[in-house]
Amino acid sequence: MQKKIAEYLKHLKEASRLGEEIGKAICDTLKPVIPDLKCKVGTYIGDVDVIYFSSERYGWSWDKQGKWDKVLEWLIMEVFPELNGHVDSSVFLMPEEVRRVRELLLKLKVNN
Repeated sequence: MQKKIAEYLKHLKEASRLGEEIGKAICDTLKPVIPDLKCKVGTYIGDVDVIYFSSERYGWSWDKQGKWDKVLEWLIMEVFPELNGHVDSSVFLMPEEVRRVRELLLKLKVNN
């Protein structure tokens, strides 16, 4: 049992590390459009299966206007469908930002 627990904890750490690397790459790529974009892995300790993105500028308070076009995670899943169910956000984008974010994500996919 101890061996299984050790393996389990090792893989959680590895999943968290990889999630942080993926999130950082996406944040760095999208900084020209969403300068204050942040990410974290999971919502709770040990919750490593979701990469969560947030922005003060494009977050919940901005959303109250209700004029946004897409949420960031929709675009991420459009370009990286294998992340479906593993990304979430409170980042709401207008059509012009959607176009630019999509372009940047496609470049990230091709170049990495």
